[in-house]
Amino acid sequence: IISPGQGTQRVSMITYLLKNFSSTVSPLLELLDHTIYESDRAFPPTGTTTASISPRPGLSTLICSGPAPLLTATENAQPAILFTSLCFLSVLEKDFGLDLRKASTRSNLYFLGHSLGEFSALVAAGIMSLPDAITLVRRRGITMTRSVPEEERGDVGMYAIISPAGHLPGLISTINNFIASPPPCSIPPGKIVRIANHNTSSQIVISGHISAITALLDHLRKFSGNDPRALKLNVSAPFHSPLMAPAVDILKEELAKVKFDWKGRRGDVVGNVTASVYESEGELREMLPRQAVEEVRWAESVQYLEKEKGVCRWVGFGPEVKVGRGLVRKDIHVESEVIMVGEGMEGKELEEVVELIGG
Repeated sequence: IISPGQGTQRVSMITYLLKNFSSTVSPLLELLDHTIYESDRAFPPTGTTTASISPRPGLSTLICSGPAPLLTATENAQPAILFTSLCFLSVLEKDFGLDLRKASTRSNLYFLGHSLGEFSALVAAGIMSLPDAITLVRRRGITMTRSVPEEERGDVGMYAIISPAGHLPGLISTINNFIASPPPCSIPPGKIVRIANHNTSSQIVISGHISAITALLDHLRKFSGNDPRALKLNVSAPFHSPLMAPAVDILKEELAKVKFDWKGRRGDVVGNVTASVYESEGELREMLPRQAVEEVRWAESVQYLEKEKGVCRWVGFGPEVKVGRGLVRKDIHVESEVIMVGEGMEGKELEEVVELIGG
């Protein structure tokens, strides 16, 4: 079971579910707005005070109606994507009879989420409650926004780097050598760039200051032997880079307040930092906050599940099905099945997904 990360948000991404499965989705939207309101009263977003926080309009309004720039803000995008992904799962459970616990008795279930999606995976696995996950990712987003000084926020971001599969190892080596080069090098003083995600055999993501990213891209075009494509991502902060370091301790503190149902989990969760299943609740509590500054080892995780755990069927839930499918399909066996549950799927298709999972 796979869950997407940040950058997949878009206005009206829940409209289809709300229109067709209102009895399931409407109460969840009320839960979302109430949870965000209570969280913000204790942990206000930047630029607000406890006195200025109001229950309306809530995040549900942003998800349904926008505006897009406000939805893209980190503290909004993270809970919005998590919530939408889990709404698709809730519809399958409540309207189509999916029972993941029952399915787990028939075959091994594994849960894998991309960055933010790891929190969605923990809810889907039954380890974390939906209200706790919403609260955590709301505060995670607020903390990540605060981690970048206001004067630097126009000079940070993330870029996907796309290169032919055979060239990527050499490209990664060139990038790491460039980053490790002592001064004077082409990176402006005080600026950083890091590999944030290794997504597929042909794609990585770099994160940091735009000026440092530009210097790196110039270096790659001159010295890497190829001209990789660079696409700016629809995010508002440099995730999985040292710039997110202030978030780690705060996330540990917030995570300590959350109760896990470790023994009652429906299956194992694969961590982004280790690219392997969490072996204990203690390991989960230690590694999940570190994810903010560590590389997302997604390609390794997919290979680990296929080659070591024998996974041959992949089912994802999220607002952007093409992104989710692309993060898996490219590097797995051609006979493996990949189904992404998202906007516009008809009832018959959803029934088939339930049958496929075996619940």
